[in-house]
Amino acid sequence: MIAAMRWFAVLALACVVGCGFRPGLGGGGGGGGIDASDAPPDTPPDAEGCHVVELAASGSTTCARENDGSVWCWGWDSRGQTGVTPSTEPVCPGGDYCTAAPNQIAMPAATALGLGNEDACAIAGTDVYCWGANGAGEFGDGTQTDSITAREITARAGATAIQGGYNVLCSLASGAVSCAGGNSAYDVGDGSDDIRTSLYTALTGATVLAKGYQNTCALTTSGLQCWGPNALDEIDTSGTNPEGSPTPVPGVTGTVALAVGYRHSCAVSTTHAVTCWGTNSNGELGNGTTGTDSGPVTASVSNAVQVTAMANHSCALDTSGAMWCWGENYTSTPAQISLAARATQIASGSGHDCALLVDGSVWCWGSDSFGQYGNGTTSATASATPVKASLCMTRD
Repeated sequence: MIAAMRWFAVLALACVVGCGFRPGLGGGGGGGGIDASDAPPDTPPDAEGCHVVELAASGSTTCARENDGSVWCWGWDSRGQTGVTPSTEPVCPGGDYCTAAPNQIAMPAATALGLGNEDACAIAGTDVYCWGANGAGEFGDGTQTDSITAREITARAGATAIQGGYNVLCSLASGAVSCAGGNSAYDVGDGSDDIRTSLYTALTGATVLAKGYQNTCALTTSGLQCWGPNALDEIDTSGTNPEGSPTPVPGVTGTVALAVGYRHSCAVSTTHAVTCWGTNSNGELGNGTTGTDSGPVTASVSNAVQVTAMANHSCALDTSGAMWCWGENYTSTPAQISLAARATQIASGSGHDCALLVDGSVWCWGSDSFGQYGNGTTSATASATPVKASLCMTRD
């Protein structure tokens, strides 16, 4: 329960100190932005110089992969998901241990990242390494012990993608989606809520994997399928709750990118449209409404190439490099975020968002109660102004 509340503790804190911060809304609206003197050039980084090439976030933790394959994590560190022993760190304003400055994970050069609520993983070639929470067996190697250091998970070898939620990790290898962990939300996909410490293959023929706090989704050759809770139409409007095995999601076609949040999901289509479904109590569906849970609806954003969904909000990146966000702490209609340069990738946590800019730098805003900005600071006050994370500081 404590872990579950951390997904929302930062949201509650943000509402106490600055709910509705809506950082840097485009069109002259809202909050702050990046000061022009700090603005990175709108040009790609030097290929030889240090720069970030991948960004991932979950809950109140963020990790980045630099161009040399090194992995750096920061933020909430309840179970060692930043690679630091929690008890050696201070208790941060969010009420738990945190790592306020990026910490390097000791492991071979990584090629991809994947985070869960209290655990983190990285792929290095054909090998998979995980660290952080493993009390429910989410690593999938038959054990149930946490790990501060990156542990090679041979059972997941060959995975090309890995993502996690609350006590469950899923990976994609040769089209097979395999999950392990607590399974209390039926999100392993075996039709039960029994704990699984070894991998269970939920389906085959998958090309895209997306894991939310409880729901799991995969794009397959036969269409989009999801499993887990369905109380708020997170999967379909059938009224069946839960959907313990992979279930087709009606009304979502042509999917090329996918994101799953707490009780909502969003997909990008081949026409660059964004479709969202599930709960809409905070405007998560992005169509200008709130309060009505729904099957798939079209969000008011176009030309999208990436979408994120975390807790009660979503963001999208469009073909021009502009970032749009909606839901809790934003509005029910997607609003453009004021960034100093084009974004090439975006990541969303429970109460913070980050953008990887074209120059290879990372900027974050929102809650900093667990050190989510990655610049060595923590604060009980949410900020609308993007802050540059301390990456590549001594390695250029």
